[in-house]
Amino acid sequence: LRRSHSDHQRHPNFHLEDHRKVAVVGASVFKPQNSDADTTSKPSLFGKPLGSTGFTGFGGLVGKPSEVAEKSEEKTEEETPPEPEKVDHVEKEALYHIKCKLFLKSADGWNEKGLGIANLKKCNDKVQLLIRNDTTIGTVILNTLLHDKMPISKSGKNGLLIVATTEDSKTETYLCRVNKDKVDEFYEKLEEYKKGVPSE
Repeated sequence: LRRSHSDHQRHPNFHLEDHRKVAVVGASVFKPQNSDADTTSKPSLFGKPLGSTGFTGFGGLVGKPSEVAEKSEEKTEEETPPEPEKVDHVEKEALYHIKCKLFLKSADGWNEKGLGIANLKKCNDKVQLLIRNDTTIGTVILNTLLHDKMPISKSGKNGLLIVATTEDSKTETYLCRVNKDKVDEFYEKLEEYKKGVPSE
């Protein structure tokens, strides 16, 4: 559009050079990105050409699958606790001993006390029933004296019910399980030693 002489007078700072500046600014916005001048690599302060990201992927950050699996197995082996050693605690002075699993009767049912060795041993003129679990420490899980009025009965194919008075003067009911081919023998020994120490 042509401006009249009066327009130039009203806007004395408007002249042709302003149009050129606007054109240059507009051209910079729409400047082509694939020109030969722009594809030329230029050095940077970090030693790599401008426009180069240097990204090579994540291969260097993640280990190989085999290495990851091996490390996982090693960690699992380290975290797995060793199984406790099993020890049969047979008393030297035992008149009789047998391997058994002991349960204690409670209001909620039968609570397992542990697996161990039941020892029948002389204690003055009576016979003591002493059962230790099969850990290295050999914790005592039952310690009582047999007597002639002590209730002992068979239970199932391989169990014996024993009503015993414990060290703290409590009367408890125990279930002692043994191998079924040994249950009759164990029962007979308990009934025999209820009467006291056998005469030699």
